[in-house]
Amino acid sequence: MLIKSTSYLVFFNGIIRILGFLTTALLFRIYSIEEIGEYFLLISILSIFSAIVFMGADKPLIKNNLKKYYKKENQILKSRIMISLICFPIFIFITFELINYLSIFSLILLSFTLFLNSFGFDYLLLSKKKILELSIIQLISQIGIFTFFLFCFFYNSKPSIILHQLLSTTLLTLIIIFYIKKTFNFKFIPIFKSKTISMNYFKTNSIIIISILFVTFISSIDFIIAKKIFNNYEFGIMASLIKYSLLSYGFLIIINKTLFSYSISSNHSNEFIESSKKVSLIYNMVSSIILLILIYPYLRIIMNLDDVNFIILPAILITLCSVLMPNFFLKINYIESNDRKFSCLSYLIYTVLFIIFYYLIGVGLFMYFKFENIFLYFSLLFLSKWITLNIVITIIKNKSKSWKY
Repeated sequence: MLIKSTSYLVFFNGIIRILGFLTTALLFRIYSIEEIGEYFLLISILSIFSAIVFMGADKPLIKNNLKKYYKKENQILKSRIMISLICFPIFIFITFELINYLSIFSLILLSFTLFLNSFGFDYLLLSKKKILELSIIQLISQIGIFTFFLFCFFYNSKPSIILHQLLSTTLLTLIIIFYIKKTFNFKFIPIFKSKTISMNYFKTNSIIIISILFVTFISSIDFIIAKKIFNNYEFGIMASLIKYSLLSYGFLIIINKTLFSYSISSNHSNEFIESSKKVSLIYNMVSSIILLILIYPYLRIIMNLDDVNFIILPAILITLCSVLMPNFFLKINYIESNDRKFSCLSYLIYTVLFIIFYYLIGVGLFMYFKFENIFLYFSLLFLSKWITLNIVITIIKNKSKSWKY
């Protein structure tokens, strides 16, 4: 059953990735590189707010549903909805300050995705082992997005680029809601009638919340730093390369959540944890090799660049980071399984080291020396960040067996 579910995920994810590449190629032909760079910056900010709204609740939601703790499940969902409403104005204010070309109305529409993300009903399909159904729903959503921008391309139409995110989130959420209402007779009224979660939830799941926020932060911060270093055209190229290197990350999350749902409902949880490690490592090694092979076609065909000689080496260095990411994320999962006191202290130390290394040393050196080849410099900075993160988290993991409190 597990092998079949994982096979569905890999197969359908492959098709979704191909459609994603084709959609990205259309975006580069409808919008300028500058516009796409700004859009990726916007999405990186949105992902940080989405992590706040999610409250690291995917695994707790799966666990509560499997154990039929529906009251707790509804409390988590209502709390996510409430947090999304609080994040609305904050997200609009921050993005309006950073990205000038978007109107308030466009930002309100985009912030609506925070509200939709707060439902996150994919956990329900995962807990019910509806892996094939979830994969098909994700594929239908991707087909819808591709079809929309294909029409835009052929009819020479240029809608707001935020429709890409708005459509993807809205389509996926609405199709999942339609499916769970029809299949499970899911009702929304108990969610809104329930109380919000207590502070005990945050104490119990503090390390999961910190982990999600931390991972989202280090995956998104590069866009914000690059925005300060490059001009708009250069930033568009670099943002596209960073986004390319993170392609396998989203699928890694889905695999881990799927294996987690099986481990909760099985008497052999340790076997599933080991399976999670093996599947994640194999997938990411294979996907990293594929990303390295496809880097030239991505630059030349997808991004539609006439000259790629100036960017090919930086692109390879950035893509190499996709090899380092699996090791990092698997060790993050290890820290999640440790006691809360150790984990929180570890993340505190980890965050401080990251900020000191990446901000002060990396960006400081660039500002002081004014390097000529800024693409190469930033790609080396990006690669060194992931090397450093892997070294530090390995030290933290090893120390966890010997540190005493």
